[in-house]
Amino acid sequence: MGIPTTDPPAPGDSCALCDDILWPAGETPQFIKLTFTGVEKCPASPFDVPVGEYILEQDPDNACFYFLFIGSVEFGAQFELGSSSYFVKGVMAPVTWLLFQGQNGTCRNTASNILLGCGSNVGGKLGSVAMEIV
Repeated sequence: MGIPTTDPPAPGDSCALCDDILWPAGETPQFIKLTFTGVEKCPASPFDVPVGEYILEQDPDNACFYFLFIGSVEFGAQFELGSSSYFVKGVMAPVTWLLFQGQNGTCRNTASNILLGCGSNVGGKLGSVAMEIV
């Protein structure tokens, strides 16, 4: 009797922009994992900052965008020509708090937080994110 295995996740819709850079051509993942490290919470923030791993799902309407909602906190990763953007924001109507915002070049799997200090509606500063295929 062999060792049971699980099938790998089915590929998502094609985000051809990142083929052969972040994933093999024609194998855009349906899910990605973001790992946040070193993000510091600002004293006025009503939200915790992202720490550790989070699994994001591909948006059915935009194959190059991934998202996750946990309560009123939204995680996102967007791959566009010239930019890879990663963000975490908390919404406490009518205010949106930025907890992480990182950008890098086309189809990059890491980014540093561009939020370097606390301020109005900034709930997290410093730190970085790394992306992996699930």
